Formats: sequence, C-alpha cells, structure tokens
Amino acid sequence: MSPSKGWTLQIGQNKYPVRNLAHASWLYSKLRDESGEGYHTWLNGYVHGDPKVTYWISYNGNVWKGDQIPVLPAVWGPESDARFEREDR
Repeated sequence: MSPSKGWTLQIGQNKYPVRNLAHASWLYSKLRDESGEGYHTWLNGYVHGDPKVTYWISYNGNVWKGDQIPVLPAVWGPESDARFEREDR
C-alpha cells in the first residue's frame, strides 16, 4: 500500500497519523511494547483511510482485512525501527 494522506491508526480512543499499513503495523507494535500490556489487555488497532474498508491489527502486529489471511505480516525489528523513526523526524 503506498503512502497516502489521511490514514489513521486507532487504538481505543487514541488516534495516530500513519503513512500506510506498514507504518501502522510498526507503530502499533511499538506502542504495544512500550505499554507493557499483554494479549488480554492490549486492544486491537484499526486503520482507517480507505473509504471501502477498515483494516485491523492483531496483537502480533499483523494487518487484517476481515477474517482473511493477513494482508500484511507484522512489521517490526531493528531495520523497521530505524526506517520509521528516521522518517518521523
């Protein structure tokens, strides 16, 4: 998914601007890890921006469209951290 204006990651009542699904997966995983919460207490994320579909992010960082196979595996790790943190400056 290419970068697009207007994409938002929502976790509970909190909303974060994101550039694309990969950025949403990375940010979701980063916020989850920083929270220290576990599987039973951390909320799923929802990515809004496509008028036809809302994607959701499971605890492991996979991005889903409905109950299908993930449309994007989790995006995390040192390479992703460096890339997104550099781009967010």
